[in-house]
Amino acid sequence: MGQRIQDLSPLIFSMVPTRIVKKRTVREALAGMGWTRDIHSMVTLEVIHEFIRLGDFLTDITLQPGVPDRLLSSSGQYSAKSA
Repeated sequence: MGQRIQDLSPLIFSMVPTRIVKKRTVREALAGMGWTRDIHSMVTLEVIHEFIRLGDFLTDITLQPGVPDRLLSSSGQYSAKSA
């Protein structure tokens, strides 16, 4: 998969406070669909559409125990500099 949320759903990403983006792990966000509580002010049809698409995308993600998280650069590629 290897896609960033801000690329998949830029409107949704912009509605999550920076303090949450910096601290929330993928595991925390996926647990009990916790990511839905991070979003503030869903108001437009376009945002609702993104919300549904993102939910469908995240449903297919399975985390693997023991697999380290990797930080991606702005180009979406892993690099030692982005780690």
